[in-house]
Amino acid sequence: MENHNNNPRKRQRQDTKNSDALKRFIENSYYIEFNEQPTIARQFNISYSKKIFSDIYRQRFFNFLKTNTTTIADVRKNLGIPEKILCQWKVYYKDRNLLAVICKGICPAEGSTNVGFLTTNKDLINGLIDFNLNNQTKFNF
Repeated sequence: MENHNNNPRKRQRQDTKNSDALKRFIENSYYIEFNEQPTIARQFNISYSKKIFSDIYRQRFFNFLKTNTTTIADVRKNLGIPEKILCQWKVYYKDRNLLAVICKGICPAEGSTNVGFLTTNKDLINGLIDFNLNNQTKFNF
């Protein structure tokens, strides 16, 4: 008689179900602190993977900046993700030409001046590129 508890396919399906449930939980939760993430993963009966949490939070950051042109400090205030991580993701997306600093201004979260306002909205980024290309100053020396 076959032992179904050790069936690799059944285990794989259960692991996938648990992983999907964890992802849904993360997607619907406020930022979960790094030190709490392994405990949350265990509650879903899966091994901790920093990548699962990081991928979801990085996408949350990207999507937030698609509809909100704002500063890193304001993103931190709204999403609860630590500023250090947000700055790393800013570089990640900027290096891939998926994020741009649209302007400088006063930070809505902290009141600091000359702070970069970020966006991942392609229409705004493309508009900024077109504007810069069409309005380059030519110097004659």
